[in-house]
Amino acid sequence: MSTQIIETVQRALDRVSHADIPALGSMLSETVHFSLPFSSESVEQKGIAGRGKALAMLKDALAQFERFQILAHEFWQPAEGNVIIVEATSIGVRKDQSVYQNRYALIVRFSDQLISDCRCYSNPLMDT
Repeated sequence: MSTQIIETVQRALDRVSHADIPALGSMLSETVHFSLPFSSESVEQKGIAGRGKALAMLKDALAQFERFQILAHEFWQPAEGNVIIVEATSIGVRKDQSVYQNRYALIVRFSDQLISDCRCYSNPLMDT
């Protein structure tokens, strides 16, 4: 398993946890594709394409939180070396003081050492 890919994913999730959108942007390809297939949120199953749109969507999503943290705890890398599957858990406190938590399976693809695709499967039953 590629240590570099794992470290990149961990850094990306850390940037999300700290709402450091500019730093996250430097880790995404210009044509990155991001989707939340089972989300109840407004991101459609087909997702969004492009670094600017992906960062704007994440910025808007994180703006609803006073605190948010997402941590990866399991990694699987298929034989195809530019893909990694990540299991992660998040917890946050929204600005209205309600608690949010969820579990995710992320399928992350890399191109030229940048994240080029991220499919984020969340548990819709945990969307609180």
